[in-house]
Amino acid sequence: MLVDLNSLPHNLTPAPQSTAWQLPHIDEIFPSSTLNWNPSTPSSIVPPKSATSPVPLPQPNPPVIDLDNEDDAVPAADGDRNISVDPDNGFEIKYNCNQIRTRINTFINNGGMKVGELQIKLKVSPQSYQSFMRQSGPHAGVNNNTYSSAHQFFVQREAKGLKMPRAKKATKEDEAKYAVDDTTPDLPGEPEGKVPIYDTCHAIRKKIDAHLRKPGVTQAALARELSKCIPGAETIGSKNITDFQRKKGIMAGNTTKAYYAAYVYFEKMRIKEKKPKSKKRNEMEAQHGNKGVDTEFILGPSTKLWMGPDEDFGMNEYGQLEITSAGGRTRVLR
Repeated sequence: MLVDLNSLPHNLTPAPQSTAWQLPHIDEIFPSSTLNWNPSTPSSIVPPKSATSPVPLPQPNPPVIDLDNEDDAVPAADGDRNISVDPDNGFEIKYNCNQIRTRINTFINNGGMKVGELQIKLKVSPQSYQSFMRQSGPHAGVNNNTYSSAHQFFVQREAKGLKMPRAKKATKEDEAKYAVDDTTPDLPGEPEGKVPIYDTCHAIRKKIDAHLRKPGVTQAALARELSKCIPGAETIGSKNITDFQRKKGIMAGNTTKAYYAAYVYFEKMRIKEKKPKSKKRNEMEAQHGNKGVDTEFILGPSTKLWMGPDEDFGMNEYGQLEITSAGGRTRVLR
């Protein structure tokens, strides 16, 4: 609720036996709350306590971690088992949210733990974990328990001398196995960079995640393969992949070159491995026709549409915008 400060009463009176000033009839404006202002104490607004109050920011000066005295040479797997975290504990901030997300991705992708195992270790729910990992920005997710727990976890690992797991170095056999080469024919429209796409952004993100967990696969190697899938001298870097992976939504990122290149790569790999089209793939072709999904109109959180007063819009599982009227009638826009 927004309140116009100019509409508040101007007849301020000093509170009895106090240097603070109080607004009369404040309960009529903010029920069950108080608003005291002390000239010597900036930001002395006291909000009401409720079940919906946001989680407080981590305090800067509590003890960082509770460590036992183990040998620094303990193997990473054994050392991780002896680390204990508490999502409700305060901690000294060393890394921002994006830095923690990067560490989580590196730890998972390089075989430190599986996602479910890490969630158990951090004592967080899958919903909390996914909510944190889908955000982007140095402060996005600061009140999420996953940030608190993961921060404690990685700081404790560093204090124990445990290094981040490293991806298995790709062998020549690995590179050949996951490479798109001259033996894989061009897709229709590939030379012009206009291959019709029949996967949502969400589906491509899942394919990238699964691919990066394969033995011998690194994000740098994937970036090199994706660069082969776009025409001209343009390239795909690891940052392009990371930025695309951090987006959330069925079609968020549909205009990015990482999305286009990844689709072309996985389609060429499907052909190389002689795998049939999936049921969902056939459904996508039926829904989108010869043109494929929209890669020009931004289909994300910033999408803006004109609608009637009794209409609402959403996106179906095929990445198509739909407008639904009050009577329940739905029409597909794109």
